[in-house]
Amino acid sequence: MSKLINQRIIIALFILVILYVYNKNQQLSLSNISELIPENEEEVVIYSRDWCSYCKQAKNYFRRNKIKFTEYDIDKDANAKIRYNKMNATGVPIIIANNKIIMGFSINQFREIYP
Repeated sequence: MSKLINQRIIIALFILVILYVYNKNQQLSLSNISELIPENEEEVVIYSRDWCSYCKQAKNYFRRNKIKFTEYDIDKDANAKIRYNKMNATGVPIIIANNKIIMGFSINQFREIYP
């Protein structure tokens, strides 16, 4: 009996995780990316925070590779925070390039959207 209950709990948790991931992806894909990038900005936009080590890695990578970017610190810029919230994001950095959004930073992931 308890084995059956444990299996049902595991299945229910699995379904909840799937729904959460699906819903999060839907929210991001439904976002109008052009609303998240103010006009006349560079090709790459990064939403960041001063204390974020991944944000620093991303910005250093952009500088080393002479990639022009615009940074929005969501702790210092109220309008940037509003745009960030529209993405339903839960962390930084958020990087937008070529009409695609990536959360976090890895060189390989960035190269996939910005070759």
